[in-house]
Amino acid sequence: MKNTYLLRDTMRILLITAAVLALSGCATQSAMPLGNDMMQIDVSAAPIYGRAGAMQMAYQTAAKATIKAGYDKFIVVGDNGWNETTAGGASFGSFGANATPAYGSASGSYSSGWGTHRHPESSMIIHMFHKGDKGSAKAIDAQQILAQAQQQQQQ
Repeated sequence: MKNTYLLRDTMRILLITAAVLALSGCATQSAMPLGNDMMQIDVSAAPIYGRAGAMQMAYQTAAKATIKAGYDKFIVVGDNGWNETTAGGASFGSFGANATPAYGSASGSYSSGWGTHRHPESSMIIHMFHKGDKGSAKAIDAQQILAQAQQQQQQ
C-alpha cells in the first residue's frame, strides 16, 4: 500500500513539473543573413503559443531584422511552420498480494498512455526591400507589423 501511494505522489509531482515547464517556456528567435537582402528567420515557441503564435513571433522577428538591416519592407519567399511528433507515454504499474491460510487478497493497477507532443516552430526566408525598390509595392511594411504587435499588446 505504501508503495502505491509513493508511486501516485511521484506521478503527480512529475506531471505538475512537466506542466509548469511547458507553460513557462519562452520562445527562441534568430535572424541569419543569407545575402545582402535575404534572411532566414527561425522561431521556436512553447506549446502554449501554438502555430499562430509562432508565426506571429516570426513576422515580428522578420520586421525587426528588416529594420535593423536598413531595409523598410520584406516578402516571405519560403516558410515551414509546424512541427509535431507523436510520442509514447510511459507505463506505470503496481501489484500487491497478501495471503494467509484462511484468507487471500490481491490488488493491482496499471496505466499507460500515448500523446502528441507539439513544438510550434516557424522558419521562413525573407527578401528585404527599400521603399521604392522594384517589387517593394507588394512587400510587407516592417514598421506596420511592429505597430500592429504593439497595438495588440496594449489591448
